[in-house]
Amino acid sequence: MLEKKELKTLKKSCYGAPFCYNVTMTKTKPNTAELIKDVSADFRGNAKLYKLSSPVRYEDTNRETPRKRQTKFVVVSSVDMALDHGGSETFIFPADAKGKIQSWHELKGSSKGNLSHDVVLGLIGFNLVK
Repeated sequence: MLEKKELKTLKKSCYGAPFCYNVTMTKTKPNTAELIKDVSADFRGNAKLYKLSSPVRYEDTNRETPRKRQTKFVVVSSVDMALDHGGSETFIFPADAKGKIQSWHELKGSSKGNLSHDVVLGLIGFNLVK
């Protein structure tokens, strides 16, 4: 059994560990992507508008001076036979709440060789909610 004095010393020194961290754990909500509507009529292949729980950043290059912007809406578009390389690809584009593309430069997470909206949204940190 430890003496009171020894126990007090151990508590001060993180119970005998050579060093310790003072860490506060916080519970955070996972990032989610909610399907808003199918916008495939405006694209080749399968395209859907999603609302994100937190915004993504993109660079608006539609003006003379590119500007950094952010949006909570994205269109994810997938085709099984891309015109430039003949394979499948799934791209993420920043959009507005109506599904209008804000920049045709695809966002990070866009990828060739897969058709899954769930996968590319996961690559940028969002879970698809059904």
